[in-house]
Amino acid sequence: MLIRVSALFIFTSFYLIYLGKAWLLKKQGLKVNLLGDKQSSCEKYFEIVLRVMTGFGELIQFLVPFLFAVNQKGWGYAGLVLTFLGVLLFFISVKTMGINWRAGVNEQQRTELVTTGIYRFSRNPAFVAFDLLYLGFALIFRTS
Repeated sequence: MLIRVSALFIFTSFYLIYLGKAWLLKKQGLKVNLLGDKQSSCEKYFEIVLRVMTGFGELIQFLVPFLFAVNQKGWGYAGLVLTFLGVLLFFISVKTMGINWRAGVNEQQRTELVTTGIYRFSRNPAFVAFDLLYLGFALIFRTS
């Protein structure tokens, strides 16, 4: 039960970081999620479908701790470590990105290329964080 609750807490923390950063930038007048803002109808509808599928994926991710059994062979704890490291790396990535953080491209909102901090080592450490988070979840919750 401890692993299950910890995994849910870690995953919730991940989304709170994302939503918190989006909210802080919105307060500064910056739009973070630009998906679905395209002028071309084909691109616009594709991005809207992508946004809906992402939301559906998030819902499934929150249900995982309740739907799958916890791996009892010690891998669950290794998975927790990876998920924690993923959330920590995501936090550092988002913080380092500052006001330049966006999902999508908007020509009116110019951003700077961040090459300091964690971005000296990886072009997109947030994606590395996603990988750690999902790999950790795969180790925590067995599927067979």
